[in-house]
Amino acid sequence: MRPSAAARIGVACAAIVAATWAAASAFGAAIVTGGSMMPSMWPGDMVVYRRGGIPEMGCAVVFSRRSSGALVVHRVLSHSPGHGYVLRGDANPTPDRDAVPSNSIKGVVVATLPLGRALAAGLGAFGAR
Repeated sequence: MRPSAAARIGVACAAIVAATWAAASAFGAAIVTGGSMMPSMWPGDMVVYRRGGIPEMGCAVVFSRRSSGALVVHRVLSHSPGHGYVLRGDANPTPDRDAVPSNSIKGVVVATLPLGRALAAGLGAFGAR
């Protein structure tokens, strides 16, 4: 079923409000760009994350890669004091190669706005691939 124009506008407005709110508070926002967290998060989805805190096993976190500084969203598999967090994308068959140190964790994902799925549904209605 194709989302109505009002629904697509509503999702876009919610994203703008969420991004504005996130920027001005103890929260951050990021756009998912890869497929490693599918099917729970799709490229184009926006995640809102709470800065700080201690991630628990099973929660999704936003972290920065040491090599590039790029923000990545993956799920916590385990934590070892002194070694860091073992993470894995939901769609990845194996955990990430390197543990992520605590100071690289930007925050815990608290909401996902399905902008990527809404966009894909809207484009699909027009025959785009």
